[in-house]
Amino acid sequence: MSDHGDLLAVKPNPTSMSPAIPTDPETSAAQTAPGSVLRVVLANGLVWGVICSLGAAGDYRDGARLGHAANFLRVWGAWLNAHVPLFVLSVALMLVLPRIQDRCLGGRAIASLYGALALLYFPLHMIYTAVPGWLARGDGQSLIGYVLQRDNFTWFLEFAWFSGTYAVVMAIHIWRLGQQRAAELQAAREANLALELALERQRLHGMRQQLEPHFIFNALNSISALVRSNEQPVALEGIASLSTLLRYALKASAQDAVCLGEEIAFCHDYLDLQQMRYGTRLQLTFDDPGPAIERVECPPLLLQPLIENALRHDLDRHTGPTQLTLQFHLDSTRLKIRVWNSLAQRGPANAGLGLGLAHARERLALMYGSRAVLATHETPSSFEVRVELPISISE
Repeated sequence: MSDHGDLLAVKPNPTSMSPAIPTDPETSAAQTAPGSVLRVVLANGLVWGVICSLGAAGDYRDGARLGHAANFLRVWGAWLNAHVPLFVLSVALMLVLPRIQDRCLGGRAIASLYGALALLYFPLHMIYTAVPGWLARGDGQSLIGYVLQRDNFTWFLEFAWFSGTYAVVMAIHIWRLGQQRAAELQAAREANLALELALERQRLHGMRQQLEPHFIFNALNSISALVRSNEQPVALEGIASLSTLLRYALKASAQDAVCLGEEIAFCHDYLDLQQMRYGTRLQLTFDDPGPAIERVECPPLLLQPLIENALRHDLDRHTGPTQLTLQFHLDSTRLKIRVWNSLAQRGPANAGLGLGLAHARERLALMYGSRAVLATHETPSSFEVRVELPISISE
């Protein structure tokens, strides 16, 4: 500061002066407790103490080089005293800005606050820093007169310290506010994602609640048909098969994903049960998928509704045969499933809720989003369902 020259007859080195105000990530608009205030005061005191120590060391070295003997503690004390207003300014700004942050972020607000401090604070700063030199002179001149007579370099240097302190504290405040708002935005995004996940799980749970009784109802219908046909031995065998199917259905419906091999084995058991009912009318072509395909993960109870759709909407509508084909293909990124059945187009349409394809499509969307596809294609003589899944291998 300029009054160091009055004490040592040595002008301070401007290049050694670069204010640095500490950040205090604990301070925010909501944190006004005494502990938070104390942390701000201590952090600023530490940084300004370091700055003053470095500045005093530089002045002491320059004075020693020019032959001006001086006590280092005296020089250091002069630096500390001269920087008290800047210390008070930095502490006050760091405590006040978080409380008025919504009103001081725009460029006009920042400039207005700077102008107000230049008019109200800076004159007091100049008066305070002039007191040691004025007292040392003791010539009866008024303090205000002494302040006004200080050289232009001193005015410029003090104004640079004031402006630099304001700029650094404001920059720290804006950065901290940006970090705080980014954290709040991230927390809001995470909360929204958690809510969406909870809603999707609720939807999936609701679909499972519908799928389980739907499957059980249709399986029991198959057994009832066998009983009505007076084929009790076959019906008893079907009841035993149904028990196996129900155990898997109840277990699998509680999982998010199963191996395709488990689904295929379940479909074989289901088709065996249906073949007891339809006999030779149900003509099957079921590809052997191979070990690689069997390890691919898929939603539980995915294939059975597609097969059931083919049976209910074709085989149950006439007394002739129906050809049903299941094929699987695996490439480097996707699994492709094809369920094809012939259409006889005889007899009235089979009444039903139409849950099979709709549920399968919705469950694929829940699990894979747009990465999975369920498409249908109908001709006068056939109906085809194609499913494509991204590969997820179960170890």
